[in-house]
Amino acid sequence: MSDLDNRDPKEVIPKGPYCYSGSRNPADKNYKPCPYWEIRGTEEEYYGCCTYLDISDDEGDGLGHLWDQVK
Repeated sequence: MSDLDNRDPKEVIPKGPYCYSGSRNPADKNYKPCPYWEIRGTEEEYYGCCTYLDISDDEGDGLGHLWDQVK
């Protein structure tokens, strides 16, 4: 069982249009990515995923913005 299984998604998913809160720079200590956001793929092609909604950029028309951490 994941630690996320015990938490309310409303408490851990960042508010607003992005899959992070705080700084936009991942190197900044104030950058806090959504715990449900992740990158998947191969060396040839990567895509963003939301494990909470079970969606990814490689589905549908392929025009998702999860790679850029946009909901």
